[in-house]
Parts: sequence; structure tokens; C-alpha cells
Amino acid sequence: WFGDHWAELAEDGFDFSPEYLRDMVEEYVYDLIGKDSTTAGFIWDMLDLNSVDWDALRDHYAPAEAVA
Repeated sequence: WFGDHWAELAEDGFDFSPEYLRDMVEEYVYDLIGKDSTTAGFIWDMLDLNSVDWDALRDHYAPAEAVA
């Protein structure tokens, strides 16, 4: 869902951190579902953002010179 945006950032030379990627995803989810409703609680319970390898995502999308 975010790959094209992250690839564009990398092409522009933006060197982002794993924390930046996670924050972006969390903010997107907050904007979509909120945090305080019953539905939001259910969806947040189903998400496991801790299981995402944010370092691997960063390495995949980072500019080549940033990973070397």
C-alpha cells in the first residue's frame, strides 16, 4: 500500500528510518479508523505492527547509497 510512495521518496534521495515507516503506517491507520471506537479497537487488535520487519522495509526502499 505504501511501496510506491516509499519508492518515490527513495528516488528523491530521502533517507528514512524504520521508525519513520512505522509512524507513517500508524498515522494512516489512525486517520482511517481512529482509536477510540469499538470498531477501531477491534481493528487495532487484529493488526500486529510489531510483526513487521521495519528494518527490512527500510533497506528495501532506501536509496542504494544509504544502505551500503
